[in-house]
Amino acid sequence: MQPIIPPIINVRFAGLGGTGVIKASDIFADVAFRLGNIVKKAEVYGMSQRGGSVQSDVRFGTAVHSPMITEGECDFLVVLEQSQVDVGRGGGETPLDCRPRSTKTG
Repeated sequence: MQPIIPPIINVRFAGLGGTGVIKASDIFADVAFRLGNIVKKAEVYGMSQRGGSVQSDVRFGTAVHSPMITEGECDFLVVLEQSQVDVGRGGGETPLDCRPRSTKTG
C-alpha cells in the first residue's frame, strides 16, 4: 500500500536572528515552487537583529490558502539553533507550538 500524501505539507524553520532561518526557508520554498507546488510562506521576527527568536512557516502542495501553520498541523520542524528547543513547551512534545499531526498509511 502507498502512504497517503496530504494535499499540503507544513514545514516550520526555527532559530535565532543571524542563524539563517529566513535564507533556509527561502531556498526551501523556492525548490518546492520549482517542483510545481503552490507555496505560501510566513515569517515571525522577534528581536532578530539581536539574536532573538525567528521562525518561518513554509506550506506547499496542491491547495494552499494560508501561509500560517495552525496548531497541530506541522509536518516537519527544522531547528537551526538548539536553544530554541524547549521540550517543556507545547505540552512537552515539540518546540514552538509545532506539534506533528498523526501520519496514516492507507
